[in-house]
Amino acid sequence: MSVRKNCGFTVVELITVIMIVGVLAAVAVPSFKTLRLNSQISAMSGDMAATLSQARSLAISKRTTVFVIQGAGTGTTDVAVGADWNGGWRILRGATLAAAVQVTRVQRMGSNTDVRLQVNGGSVDSAGTMTGTALNGFAFNNFGQLMLTDATTALTQAAMIICVADGISTSENGRAISISRSGRVSNQAVTNPASCGS
Repeated sequence: MSVRKNCGFTVVELITVIMIVGVLAAVAVPSFKTLRLNSQISAMSGDMAATLSQARSLAISKRTTVFVIQGAGTGTTDVAVGADWNGGWRILRGATLAAAVQVTRVQRMGSNTDVRLQVNGGSVDSAGTMTGTALNGFAFNNFGQLMLTDATTALTQAAMIICVADGISTSENGRAISISRSGRVSNQAVTNPASCGS
């Protein structure tokens, strides 16, 4: 008498395994997307905080005005109020913005269009609500104090928010960067920011 070994799977077993894998994938994919977006937001807020600290340190050490402005161009004329910071930002050094020279290469938000950066000359609260008007840039004077790009008007504070664009995710998290009058930078998490543009 010969004994036959069963070496395969039945169709019922195969369909059951495929259904279990499908359910697990349906549950896990949205979590991975949120994790990826939150990771990008953290990285970008770290990049921006480092840029701000570098600009302030440069202003103090070189005893000159240092500008942080939006825009991916090489000159100073491609910056317009209300334009998008998502194209990048850069550091320039000089007595005035018109006479400033570029110090760093353009820092970019990356290729992800789901993440936004907004900059205002005001404050941001723990809910991610910003006050003040949109800024196309700002400056640090030779004492490291926060100024408008005219290099003569002091700002009491500035705020930035980095978050997921509206409509991309229902569980938005973001990062708020605040710059005090003295030029100190703080970086904090905000949950479900009020608006981050589309």
